[in-house]
Amino acid sequence: MNARAILAALIGLLFFMDIAAAQDALTVEEKGWLAKATRSENNGWVRIKIGGAPFERGFQHGYLLAAEFKDAWRVYDAMTLQTTGLGLGFFVEKAAELHKSKIPSEQLEEMRGIAAGLSKAGAATTLDQIIGWNAYMEITGYWWPTVAAQYKAAAPGAQGMSKAKSHCSAFIATGSATTDGKIVIGHESFTEFWNGQYMNIILDITPDKGNRMVMQTSPGWIASMTDFWVTVAGSSSSRRQSSDSWATTPPRCRSMSAPGMPRNTRPASMSG
Repeated sequence: MNARAILAALIGLLFFMDIAAAQDALTVEEKGWLAKATRSENNGWVRIKIGGAPFERGFQHGYLLAAEFKDAWRVYDAMTLQTTGLGLGFFVEKAAELHKSKIPSEQLEEMRGIAAGLSKAGAATTLDQIIGWNAYMEITGYWWPTVAAQYKAAAPGAQGMSKAKSHCSAFIATGSATTDGKIVIGHESFTEFWNGQYMNIILDITPDKGNRMVMQTSPGWIASMTDFWVTVAGSSSSRRQSSDSWATTPPRCRSMSAPGMPRNTRPASMSG
């Protein structure tokens, strides 16, 4: 056996030892939560099925996607520094400062669960980090261009981000606008490869209250942010961001409230 093969074997052994250690650290309640969740992979897509109360389903989410989250965070941190001149930590801190008090309690508890699940799986994470992680598109795409000039001394790359970039667009047609009268949704994502590569998660959620929903997303996100989901109630949506998202309830929170609502309610708005 050559040196490379030995190294690979050792890395594999350490990986399984980490998993075993994380399993040993789980409480009886946490093991019960994970027993109700599943993870599968197919052609580059990772699908997880989670459910229950907000903290419970958040814990399942974080625990099952810890490896993907760690790798995504590593790349986001490097690319955020490269494109703005400031590290990911700066934007996490600002997002928590601007958004934390505006996040509905249910979604805040789900984020708390994600942080706990990640931490139990060996990816130590705080609630504020998950808040910042979920706010990344809004805080860098909308808030940052309005303040970048103020940070040009501390952030050499700030001037390159002084203008908002192009963003996603979408349309929904139905009735006489389509051949069969059914809904047609079209969407295009203005996403770079470095972050788009992590949008390979299919999140299948059955909350304790409201409708089951399925969405494309990234590890650690509570909303799609790739702007697509469907629900068992028959609703589907494609959404866009709000330019004042740091001043109001974050769009990801507003958009998540709509598809999960009980069947006998109809939201006034699906998005910001």
